[in-house]
Amino acid sequence: MKNLSKTLSAPIRPKNISSNAQWLAGEGAGSWFDIIETEQNDIFRVIRFSNIGQVECTNLFSSSNTFNLNNKFTVTYPSHCAKISIIQNHKTTQLRH
Repeated sequence: MKNLSKTLSAPIRPKNISSNAQWLAGEGAGSWFDIIETEQNDIFRVIRFSNIGQVECTNLFSSSNTFNLNNKFTVTYPSHCAKISIIQNHKTTQLRH
């Protein structure tokens, strides 16, 4: 078994992935997270893509705190198809399915 010690750098963004999507690197893998505002307050559509642009999952998520998609933020760990972790204004917010 191969010993992985580095996270992957962001690959070239596939054409089907929005310029707003963020790459979250992991050891040996990573995903693009595209967060889209909906018409409902504090409800967001999240689409998670593989490094080559295949949809891994998509769903509606609600935020545990106030989250403004128009302000700078970073997708962080843990983030997967049931929960997305966001850092904004030095505060961590969870988006949950």
